[in-house]
Amino acid sequence: MPPTNPDAFILDGSPINLVSAGGNIVSINPADGGLIINGPSVNPGADVNLFIVEVLDNIGVRALTDRCRIALRSQFNHKYVCAEKGGGHQLVANRDAAALWETFEVHILGIEPPAQPTGVMPGASIALRACSGQFVAPEAAPSKAVSARQWRAAGFALFPR
Repeated sequence: MPPTNPDAFILDGSPINLVSAGGNIVSINPADGGLIINGPSVNPGADVNLFIVEVLDNIGVRALTDRCRIALRSQFNHKYVCAEKGGGHQLVANRDAAALWETFEVHILGIEPPAQPTGVMPGASIALRACSGQFVAPEAAPSKAVSARQWRAAGFALFPR
């Protein structure tokens, strides 16, 4: 059953910022396409900071929901975000198409899986899980990389632009 008011949720095709639990915006490194944590004060509307959400498996539902699979396409280089080898490595935006390694399962944090699909509200805390089962998270300092190496969910928020 689709959400009752899908206009209140993040929708398929929406340009978004991905923001870490620490309030830092995820960006594309123009040099190599790697995803990095770029700090809270960067221009959120700049192309290196924007991703287009593509909902892949919610037939008839345009909103992101708990446990749906999505792909993220960079507004900067128009490439899909990939968890190399399905996980265990830094995320990079360097793929022309979205296959298995370029998709992520959305987990809404703080709730049990709902009986009915629940849409992702702007700013809601979510986790992204790569096909390896590992979660997307910022690397420990001093690295600024974003990778799919964690076995525990790390919170991110999506904000439409």
